[in-house]
This record gives sequence, structure tokens and C-alpha cells, in this order.
Amino acid sequence: MRLKSVYISQYKNLKEFTLLTVPANGQIRQQVINHNTGGNYGNRSLLTIELLFHGVAGLDVYFTIDTERTDGFIKFIGDSQKGHIR
Repeated sequence: MRLKSVYISQYKNLKEFTLLTVPANGQIRQQVINHNTGGNYGNRSLLTIELLFHGVAGLDVYFTIDTERTDGFIKFIGDSQKGHIR
């Protein structure tokens, strides 16, 4: 089996890794795959497990543009963070 696009995510300060399949298209894919080169953005890539739910009806309130980055990437905001963002 050949995986076209995968992303390895490392949890902060842990030595555990998660292998995530990069979505086939859409804005989240563009946060990992550079469409100009076909490569990825390395440590600037952004794909968390929560971002796999981006675009699901009714969940848009949990996603926002990450204003701490200059690339316009989307990030997940959980209930505990909602009071601190927006």
C-alpha cells in the first residue's frame, strides 16, 4: 500500500509520534504540502488531529486563522481556549 501524503506529528515535549493522512485537497492540505514544489513545509507544516475535522458542518466555531503565524494557517481552538481567542 502506498500512502500519497502523510504527516508525522510530535506531541510537545514527548517522544511519541502520530502518523496522520494529509487530506486529499483543501485548505488543511495546503498547510502541509507546498503545491509549488510538491514537498512539504518541514517544521513549518501544521496538521493536528483536530484539523482533520475542519470543514465539517457545525464545527467551524472551533477553527480560526492563527494570527501568530504569517502564513494564514488555520488552527484548532478548544473550549478551554475560546475565552482567550477572538
